[in-house]
Amino acid sequence: MAKESFILYKSFWDPIKGLAPEEKGQLLDAIFQYNIDGSLPELSPVCQMAFQFMKAQFDRDREKYQKIVERNRKNGTKGGRPVNPDEPTKPTGISDDPTKPKKADTDTEDDTDTANDNGTVSSPDPLKGEKVDKIPFDEFWDLYDKKTGDKTKISKKWNKLSKSIQEEIIDYLPKYKQSQPDKYFRKNPEKFLNNKGWKDEIITPQPKANGFNVGQQYTQTENQRKCNW
Repeated sequence: MAKESFILYKSFWDPIKGLAPEEKGQLLDAIFQYNIDGSLPELSPVCQMAFQFMKAQFDRDREKYQKIVERNRKNGTKGGRPVNPDEPTKPTGISDDPTKPKKADTDTEDDTDTANDNGTVSSPDPLKGEKVDKIPFDEFWDLYDKKTGDKTKISKKWNKLSKSIQEEIIDYLPKYKQSQPDKYFRKNPEKFLNNKGWKDEIITPQPKANGFNVGQQYTQTENQRKCNW
């Protein structure tokens, strides 16, 4: 079976980046011709040297591909992939020791989130059957700016939230931090998520008069009156 594609690696760039555009064009023709029919056009010495580096990688990829094809062909004649004798089958849900019950899963949502290469987390969209990119946990962690508690546990809770709730939290946090600038008095991030802290009403600090909050000044005045009595 002939391959329908081939891979161009980033490492190919270093040997050819200093070549003239005409020489790069020669290399491109050689790459396609070699991967299509195995032939090689006449190249300048410089291009020939650069192509030998690429050719070695193409040959390794082709050899690996042929081994996979041959393995699949043999498995197909035997009715499928052979069973691994080191992995005996077990009924689903039964532990190795039937006298020991399996630990219950305390999570209330399914564990279908997957991490992407760009750091985001995806989960299935129940309406469209698609993957939806979620907000990375580190964005919440840095924005909340009170890095206490079990980060792994908190990250798991964050990744289980829907994207709409994550966005609601991200929008809420700047106002929350403004109302509570001293991070010492903010809720721990795990408690914030468990108690749905983003649903709490933001309490705006009262305007100050003579260096005290209005409420504080009133209380102080009452205390002074009591002392005068």
